[in-house]
Amino acid sequence: MALASTIHHGGDDGIVDDLDTVRGVVRWLQQQSESLAAEGLATGDLVADEELRDGIIGVRRAVRALFARVVSPAAPSPADAHRLMPADEALAHLNAAAAREPVAPQLDWPAEGAPAARLLSAE
Repeated sequence: MALASTIHHGGDDGIVDDLDTVRGVVRWLQQQSESLAAEGLATGDLVADEELRDGIIGVRRAVRALFARVVSPAAPSPADAHRLMPADEALAHLNAAAAREPVAPQLDWPAEGAPAARLLSAE
């Protein structure tokens, strides 16, 4: 949800894209560092460059296209309605991005709680 929200309508100023520069990506990753760390992902080793930015933007475009599919037939967000990728392409893009990440399933079962599974980066 946080990634999808990085492009939004900025009122009278038009569209705001928080990831429009590499610096914006770095800022956003820093803001998300606690959430990412909880999932076993460290941002400290990432090299923020245009390639990383392009990859993140691609995932965001795919997520927003699928969100638009969920709300259909209502209109998608005006922030990027004119450039949404087709839903089948969005799904393929997300699946391809997910397949690039080696993961290891982890089971957590606290003594006084219910078991929970999550995927951690195997790197």
